[in-house]
Amino acid sequence: MVAVVILSLIPPSPFCIPLKVAASNEKSALLVVLADEYEKGRPVVNGRCVDVQVFKVRSGDAEHALADTRGWDPLSEGSPEPDVWSPAAITWVTLLEFHRQAAGLSTNVPPARPSIIQSPLVIAMPKPMAEALGWPDKEIGWADIFDLAQKPDAWKRYGHPEWDPFKLGKTSPLSSTSGLHALIATHYAGGGKGDGSAPEPRTLAFMRTVESSVVHYGDTVATYLNDLLASDRRGQAEQYVSAIAIEEKQVWDYNHGNPNSEVPAPRGVVPVVPLVAIYPREGTLIANHPYVVLTTDDLKHRAADDFLGYLQGPQAQARFQSAGLRGYKGDPGPEITKANYLDPTKPGSEYRLPVPAVIADIQASWKAIRKSARVLLVIDVGSSMADRAPNTSKSKLDIAKEAASAALEDFASADEVGLWSFSSSSGGDPPYHEVVPPGPISQQKATLRHEIEGLQPQGQHKALYTTLDAAVTSMRARYDTARINAVVVLTDGGNDDPTNNSLNSLQRTLIAQPNDRFVRVFTVGFGDKADLNTLEDIALAGRGGAYSDKDRRAMVKILVSVISNF
Repeated sequence: MVAVVILSLIPPSPFCIPLKVAASNEKSALLVVLADEYEKGRPVVNGRCVDVQVFKVRSGDAEHALADTRGWDPLSEGSPEPDVWSPAAITWVTLLEFHRQAAGLSTNVPPARPSIIQSPLVIAMPKPMAEALGWPDKEIGWADIFDLAQKPDAWKRYGHPEWDPFKLGKTSPLSSTSGLHALIATHYAGGGKGDGSAPEPRTLAFMRTVESSVVHYGDTVATYLNDLLASDRRGQAEQYVSAIAIEEKQVWDYNHGNPNSEVPAPRGVVPVVPLVAIYPREGTLIANHPYVVLTTDDLKHRAADDFLGYLQGPQAQARFQSAGLRGYKGDPGPEITKANYLDPTKPGSEYRLPVPAVIADIQASWKAIRKSARVLLVIDVGSSMADRAPNTSKSKLDIAKEAASAALEDFASADEVGLWSFSSSSGGDPPYHEVVPPGPISQQKATLRHEIEGLQPQGQHKALYTTLDAAVTSMRARYDTARINAVVVLTDGGNDDPTNNSLNSLQRTLIAQPNDRFVRVFTVGFGDKADLNTLEDIALAGRGGAYSDKDRRAMVKILVSVISNF
């Protein structure tokens, strides 16, 4: 889901000053706790109490919404327009100013962007893999990782051919801070400049080569870490990913069995194979989590300043540091230790951010250089999809078709996309139907949109397991090693096919796929009847991601999130 509302635990008073804070994923849950602790201290601003409400919004999504000429759309973003915005890094604030100026809008961003916490970008690797490269004694850098990513027998050279090929993990630079910062690091590693000069062809060629080694792009780090943890439980951590660029804080979370950065942390199982943080010898970028006051209301501005003072105070800073974060001045806390596979003495140097125009160009270039995808969209057309969606006159299938059709625009021109529909078997025919075989979306986007619009409800059951088994088998038969191969299923329910009701069988089939021909499965469940637990189990077995929202109006945003994995 794109944005999840996380409200304070204390009921607000109508006399309090309301302060809405949009916070990035990895710290939003912790900010909720700190907001409640702040309110328990009974803060008073101009004689009134303060009610802080925290909303989780991915940094890139918030930047996009704030830069939109139409203004912030609470319906699509899932949260109201913020009074305070705290993305993961100042990089997003720089982009916001650039995009608003390019659109002829006022920047609406104050010059003061104080930090509340810091967390450097690191290269996270499964411990045995890092040790094979010489960690912790040897300094490892971006150049080493990118060089390995370009060699098909990288691990054979280190005595571990069973780990080949080298699998690089990255998140989407359109929404994720670590993804954007990793892309900037790749730009620098390829000889790119940050002073505004046009990128040389060799830089783009280098970046394209690095991107070709990516396993798949996660829309968030949590997507990757959940899949890695599931692979670890099957004894396959090294088969899932070789290296992934994430924040130091997220290494700490993963090793504590908390890939979603929840607060309080769940009693999860810690990984058998921990991740270690490698601080690139060339330098890295720092997520400095700025606190940007956007409101022009004087009373709210004073409340925002008061809450900032609390967040930078000793009590809140100690709470941040106890969760694997560094203080707002960069000072490491008690959890940044070598025993936790982190290093309080690093990073040794920091990359300077490129000028705004270069950051925007680097981000915009991603669609052209990223690894292309081969994706099969599988849409549920069971009879329940004819039911009216709440708060609208449209059916659930209408909502699904509108979302799927709109989402076609987010694929890159080099991607290949196909379409299946499914419900239940009829007259001996299979429950699924190939509507459009996978092909270049640049050539068949209009056909895909036409066929999606023509889908009609039919069939009494949902043969989800049989359909996914067949879809994955079909995709693997025409597997393209140069692409990310995946199946995306959109459904309002689960499996109720009387002829095949074995989830375990489907999971075994998905897990048993060969690593060099693995077709990933992403599930999108919506509505009250969707079996979200089953869909999540399927996605974990398929090394994909599970997405859901009971508000069908958010379906376009959800599918955009799914597509950002490719």
